[in-house]
Amino acid sequence: MIAVFDAYHIAKIEAHDAQKIHILLDSNYEYFETYFPKTLAQNLTEALSESFVTKKIEQFKNRDELLFTIKKTITGDIIGLVYIKNLDWENKHGEFAYCIDRQIQNKGVGTKAIQALSKYAFNTLTLDRLVAIIDKNNIASIKVVKNTGFTWTSTLENIFKPTQHPPLDMELYTLHNER
Repeated sequence: MIAVFDAYHIAKIEAHDAQKIHILLDSNYEYFETYFPKTLAQNLTEALSESFVTKKIEQFKNRDELLFTIKKTITGDIIGLVYIKNLDWENKHGEFAYCIDRQIQNKGVGTKAIQALSKYAFNTLTLDRLVAIIDKNNIASIKVVKNTGFTWTSTLENIFKPTQHPPLDMELYTLHNER
């Protein structure tokens, strides 16, 4: 386990997570489809989720992309995913991408998860800079990064192309390691 808070814990992706990842994504499909189309496409069935988890475990081992689950401690249900992606080990940079079950939002879970994983990224992975790229209309996600010390850096014009939508301008938020 990476961190424990309230009734939740954060863990690295594990082989037995496939079914619960499928349930999370399937039950939040419409909610996640704009910002997580690739993850959704890779988890449309439980069989696809098995392949997804196998791939993500391998990427984690190779330190290419790190996927963490946020789980209810008592039941083990997965209520969120947090990626540390676009890792640049030479320059010690990484990017957060995260999704939280819509029924858990506005309860501080996302904020506590990003706080814990920022500490993990800085102390364990020895990264120096983390970024999050967020649509200006995604108020909940912006609240998470602001509550965890990220600062707005710039607007990235037409950088994200959601499925069946025109390209979106995205806001870049940055957090530096304060060693």
